[in-house]
Amino acid sequence: MLSITTWASALALFGAAYAGPTPPLSNNACSKSLGALGLPASWTKSIPCTGNARLTCSVLQHLFPSNETFTGGSQYYQTLVQVPYSAICEKDPACFVTPETSADVSLIMRVLTATNTKFAIRSWGHLPLPGWNAVGSDGVVISLERLQKKVLSPDKKYAVLGPGQNWATVYDWIEDQGVQVVGGRDPGVGVGGFLLGGGISLFNDKKGLGLDQVVRYEVVLPSGKVVNATTKENADLYKSLKGGLSNFGIVTEFEVITSDIIEINYEVNLYHKNATRAILSAYADFLRQDGPGDAVVQLEVSQNSTLVFYGHIGHVSSAPEFKAFRSIPIMTPFLPPTNGTVASFLFATVGSSGNGANGESPGSYYHASVAQKIPDSKLVLQAYDDYLEAAKMMAPGMSMYFAPQGFTSALVKAGNALNGGNIMGLHDAPQFWHDTYVTFPDVKQYGLAQKAVDSWEAAWTRKAKKEGSFLPIIYSNNGNVRSKPLGGYGRKNFDFIKKTAKKYDPKGVMQTLQNDGFLIRKEA
Repeated sequence: MLSITTWASALALFGAAYAGPTPPLSNNACSKSLGALGLPASWTKSIPCTGNARLTCSVLQHLFPSNETFTGGSQYYQTLVQVPYSAICEKDPACFVTPETSADVSLIMRVLTATNTKFAIRSWGHLPLPGWNAVGSDGVVISLERLQKKVLSPDKKYAVLGPGQNWATVYDWIEDQGVQVVGGRDPGVGVGGFLLGGGISLFNDKKGLGLDQVVRYEVVLPSGKVVNATTKENADLYKSLKGGLSNFGIVTEFEVITSDIIEINYEVNLYHKNATRAILSAYADFLRQDGPGDAVVQLEVSQNSTLVFYGHIGHVSSAPEFKAFRSIPIMTPFLPPTNGTVASFLFATVGSSGNGANGESPGSYYHASVAQKIPDSKLVLQAYDDYLEAAKMMAPGMSMYFAPQGFTSALVKAGNALNGGNIMGLHDAPQFWHDTYVTFPDVKQYGLAQKAVDSWEAAWTRKAKKEGSFLPIIYSNNGNVRSKPLGGYGRKNFDFIKKTAKKYDPKGVMQTLQNDGFLIRKEA
């Protein structure tokens, strides 16, 4: 654990003299600044320290105990390299640093900013985009895995969560407290990425997205200052974080709304590929009903079959909302009708650890996210046909999936009703957020995966625009390296995000030193 008291006076000099990465520090100025931290002058006499990741790692090693900063010689280094869920994201940084508190993160940001060192931020490593949660030998990975806070308010209406844990950990803890939160559909998904990227859960039409549940963010700004963002304190930052991703600083706490545990009835059925078109048509009709009701349907399509989840609030034996699906022949009952909770369902189907980072992964992933209004089933059936055509490109060992994630207009209304809404500019209508993705065992197959998904995206987008059903929203947690989700929020919202970033990060640290991400600089 870092001794903040020991370094307080030196850090004050360090932060006051060098507040940002531009203009770059001269070698003499940087050496003087590092010397103020009590570091030996011999470290910097002949080494250019601006942008020198190896020297920055030495500084971090000196400031943190040896078990908190890991370089290539550490027994923990390779384990941290392999944390990302997708193998294509594995990189060898100059070092990893694993803060335990927001004060630790503050010091790290001041060091990185002063030395002009590239960095990547990792919460749980589930996003399958190379460079988003990892960096090469010219940078440092800030791994938030030790930020594991779980605190329930005295009235049990709010929970404070650290970003360095997955939903399995949260679900295990919070159900024992007699309440629940809106979390990931895979218990292995990380808290931080889920809540920053949007957060699709099982009952979004009733509750809104995961980010709609956040009432307070604790944020470490690039300057090292630690602030809270709520509707009343730093309100512009609060609003921008509800969709603005990693453009403002590092979120070290999320305070979210809780609710009583909801009892549900659920089942999962597997259908033959010959039934897929009927399933998709019934799904489009289901979503066009007025209001969310208490029923939810979610599905995933492969080339040979379709898996469908049916969920209903309350322990009901037969839900009329699913009537259209009941006439479609089932190939295999995957999970029979069961009474339980959201968490018990997820643990029953995925397991207590999920398929997220630090769990078993089939290799690497490549996604695309595109959206449409649902006037009828025509366009989703065309999207399915285009998917089947693109899937013909798959080589042995590769698999391609199509997941039309459906929402009613209640999703938008639920989000708007909570703390001023989010910054995503969602269209108030029934809609699909299509997630089409490829899994592949060999990183050398990345180009083929990209070609297949991109060809599907291009073909479907042309048709959706021609039909007048295309929506600009891109769900960032299903996006790819070419996605530009911020622009999909609309010009007014994008300009608001840019203005907020300029205010809280005037030096542009998150744009210039952060290795990659869905960044303003890539869309401006």
